[in-house]
Amino acid sequence: MSINRMKLWLALGLQLLVTSTAAAQELQEDEWLPGIRDTKLFAPADLSYYGNGPRRNKGWFFTIEGLQWATSAPERTSIGNPDYHPLTYDGQGYAIQQNTMDTGFIIPYMRQGERLQLGFVDEDGKGWLVGTTVLHSATSHGYASNAGVSFYAPFVNGVNALEGFVQEPLVVPTNQPDGFIGGGQGGNIAIVNADINHNNVFGATGQDIGTPNATPPPDFVPPPDGFPDILAATDYGDLVQLPVIFPHLETKYTSRLWGIEVMRTWQLAKGKHGGAWDFMAGVRYLRFRDNFYFSGTGPSQTVTLVPVNGSSSSSNTTSPGTVMVGVLSDTAFTQTGDNNLVGPQIGLRNLIGKGRFSLATEARFMASANFQNIRQNGWVASRANMGRIIPTFPLIYQDNNVNYGTIVPQISTPNLSPQGVNHTHHSTQFSPVGELRLNAQYQIYRSLSVSVGWTGLVMGGMARSTNMVNYALPNLGILNTGNRQVVFVNGVTFGVNFNR
Repeated sequence: MSINRMKLWLALGLQLLVTSTAAAQELQEDEWLPGIRDTKLFAPADLSYYGNGPRRNKGWFFTIEGLQWATSAPERTSIGNPDYHPLTYDGQGYAIQQNTMDTGFIIPYMRQGERLQLGFVDEDGKGWLVGTTVLHSATSHGYASNAGVSFYAPFVNGVNALEGFVQEPLVVPTNQPDGFIGGGQGGNIAIVNADINHNNVFGATGQDIGTPNATPPPDFVPPPDGFPDILAATDYGDLVQLPVIFPHLETKYTSRLWGIEVMRTWQLAKGKHGGAWDFMAGVRYLRFRDNFYFSGTGPSQTVTLVPVNGSSSSSNTTSPGTVMVGVLSDTAFTQTGDNNLVGPQIGLRNLIGKGRFSLATEARFMASANFQNIRQNGWVASRANMGRIIPTFPLIYQDNNVNYGTIVPQISTPNLSPQGVNHTHHSTQFSPVGELRLNAQYQIYRSLSVSVGWTGLVMGGMARSTNMVNYALPNLGILNTGNRQVVFVNGVTFGVNFNR
């Protein structure tokens, strides 16, 4: 049994308990609830009741309605940090980091639900009403390829988590002396850090000191040949800000609504023109929950790392390696916004009609406290280590199936490591709630009628999960903004009404 259906039956049980307790009148000997014995569900409609307007509810009444409602989308925002767009370098050129997607993929789909009401009105026109509403989950999906997502990366010890070395494939020069980087296997492909600042030191993979000498000594003679020859201190001047681009990005947004109300009711005197008025006062609880899912992944490519001649390796066996495309592959998280609204509520109901037809108009207002609970769970760069090929001297990259002229340069990010995500945020907001119900009813039997109508529900001061994600490294976070939005839920209803 689904959670929503369990809530529905629990609420119905509460309705039975409250209303049976509230009905303070003597039970007749053969009755288990007041006013049940003389119920005639399928008796013909007594239209004489309608000489002065619609017949008022007396005794027990029960309404069950099917809903087709839509929930408004959250305020549109970028998927990624909207205010951080650094200059990045991907090995082929410089570009401003952009956000490819936003939350425009969220569509206010119509979703089904149920609304139940149970009540009792005594002969003096006073009574109780207990109602519950369930709107099932509505889900929207979004997908993108090669999607840019901006993450704010603060500097720690002069380096941020998105700075790294661009790695590029270079052909090993012929006659490269054994024992040096790429030694002994001229014509093969080696992966080295790019020399961004052109000082002949290639990041963390060595220094270019010249061209191999065909008749050593010396081993190298001018000019430099653009390939690292000897190990050297890491050149941090080759660090660049790297772009965050996910080859595959999937997003999902889900929202749902549940609530219950307990109201004292008073039937007021009929108006001059036959209209009937009811006043209601009580308490109400509403729970609106939404969920945002983000998953950015990258494909992997298996390569082979081969020890070259002259290495200190005990054997020349090959070892596998993996190239991950995407700096933060794989990053996935779920953020949930839970709004719990509770407070006093007042309402007014008007009923007008003629013959078998009647029109009911109901308005409710609640001044509620909204207890917001925001949760965020997931991980960042879970395969970050797989995203780096940092050649450990003297390994080379060898794969005859790769077109090196179009290979995407890989990156080395010395300040990036996988991070778990686990954050919570609690807040309390004032949330006014207004509701309008319009229902047209048709009397079939004395105690049975059907209805069709429209309901609009407005809730202020609401938290939306999509607008509270802090796209920041190393492990994201929750913003304290985006939790004062307006949610509008509306749609049609179809109901069956029973009244003794």
